[in-house]
Amino acid sequence: MGAVYLVTGAVYLVTKAVYLVTKAVYLVTKAVYLVTKAVYLVTLVTKTQFVSTHYLTLMTVNGKACHNYCRETKIPKPMTSINISLPDSMRAYVEQQVANGGYSSASEYFRELVRQDQKHKENERLEAMLLEGLNSGTATAMTTQDWEDVRQAVRERITKGKEQHQG
Repeated sequence: MGAVYLVTGAVYLVTKAVYLVTKAVYLVTKAVYLVTKAVYLVTLVTKTQFVSTHYLTLMTVNGKACHNYCRETKIPKPMTSINISLPDSMRAYVEQQVANGGYSSASEYFRELVRQDQKHKENERLEAMLLEGLNSGTATAMTTQDWEDVRQAVRERITKGKEQHQG
């Protein structure tokens, strides 16, 4: 009887030790999670403060909120100036768009027009490529080599994009 009692006690102690180790692993995992969350929140707050500070600066300088700038970019991009000559009627129209359209300046209005034109040109280019593909001949089944070529092209494009961002 004494041996059974000792074995039962040993099993109980081993089980309790496993429980305590499991609980310790859980607590360490939770601590790592909380530290990761804290780092994320600090990063988020830092970015938000920068954007908010920059946003307030823009409001002070321009007298109105430059919502497009803050929505589209978080880091100020260098700007260059361009002079545009307009007849009085077009100038009045631009000023009316600025006043009624929520733009903080004529420059912001023109930047938005350029962005819209860029999107339009990109859509035209995409449509032309789609039509070229549709008109390129009879469709054939994709082979394993075709898929590998596509994957390699994507990898090269991603690598090239990362290099351009870094350099």
